[in-house]
Amino acid sequence: MKDLLLMLRRAYRLDNWRGRILLGFTILLALLIVMRIVLTPSIIYATTSWLKGQGVDAHIEDIEIRIIDSRVSLIEARGEKDGKPLFHIGKVHVDWHWTPLSNKTISVTGIELEALKADIALYEDMAIVGGLRIPLGKADVENDSSTAQEQNDEPVKPWAAELGTVTFKQLELCYLQHHSTLQDASAENRFVDYCLKVDDLAWQGMIGYGLDAGLAEKDPVPVMIKGDFDISGINIIDNRIGRALLVSDANSIDGFDINGLNDIRISTLTMQGLSALQRDDDEHKDAVRYSRVTLNDIRFTDLNSLDVARIEVDEPGLYIVKDTENDWEYQQWVPASKSGETADDNSKQQQSDKEATRFALTLHDIRVTAPDMCYLDKPQDLYYCFTQQSLDWQGE
Repeated sequence: MKDLLLMLRRAYRLDNWRGRILLGFTILLALLIVMRIVLTPSIIYATTSWLKGQGVDAHIEDIEIRIIDSRVSLIEARGEKDGKPLFHIGKVHVDWHWTPLSNKTISVTGIELEALKADIALYEDMAIVGGLRIPLGKADVENDSSTAQEQNDEPVKPWAAELGTVTFKQLELCYLQHHSTLQDASAENRFVDYCLKVDDLAWQGMIGYGLDAGLAEKDPVPVMIKGDFDISGINIIDNRIGRALLVSDANSIDGFDINGLNDIRISTLTMQGLSALQRDDDEHKDAVRYSRVTLNDIRFTDLNSLDVARIEVDEPGLYIVKDTENDWEYQQWVPASKSGETADDNSKQQQSDKEATRFALTLHDIRVTAPDMCYLDKPQDLYYCFTQQSLDWQGE
């Protein structure tokens, strides 16, 4: 360090301008090093202090910021309140690509997330995400868009964004919603209460927004998506009933291609090992199931027209149970209606929606292998089952 100072002093005496430039560069480099050293502890301290103010005891093991490598990482973040775990993040990596500021493009090349666990609760006056309370007050301020338009008549290039690969592992999310305020919440006004577990989720491709100027002119949502998607190990538990709403082994989308919301295409959609609406019965352990479903050449255009070239369903199963004259077994899975809301209100809304838009569906080749469907009518003491080796339809 002493030799460095002597060198700077000697350079400063021999050539003032060269010495000043060298001295300024050295000071700038020293400042950057100091900022890099104190940046991570400062971010950790500020984040945990803010969470502490929200009543959450948080711990963050490390935050890595690598400017040259264009990567930021979060390692082992936990939060709890009164000894109850609120959230846990094992590891997050975010990679980005530097672009000129004039391009107005945010480019994230990859996101890796491992071991995420969090609870989300929604009430009429409050949302709670990972223990953080977010008030949901009614909007009482009206936006004057005409005034803003008058103040800025010049066309401005909108910001665009793009996202590359996404990898999630070991996700656990619970979602609770009440038809009441937080203070009045009870089991009786609980709307839904689900817990979702996902083993692996992977996206390989590109997701872009506002990248194509031509698409932005003709589509209100200029989103472009091209790539493949895989998700496996899905398990959704309905805590109101204490059983699995849905279990799925593996699902994949190959050739996912979106050019605005009016042009959506999928080459192949594959879903394997579904078991839904699980029952307390060893012989009929679920109400809906299949071993494999494949849909080929899917086209969804103008948000109202769906065309599927081929559908293959292997070993589908359906078990329908009528408990009483007016009650069916599946009704226990239907979310509770809001107090004061009647079936007549729902039917009027559905009729209004039908009148507002029409939907076109076109199916071509359909093949069903080894279907097994049963119906149990407990009041009438009737039990019917339908089985078939295969059903094959070719046409439109």
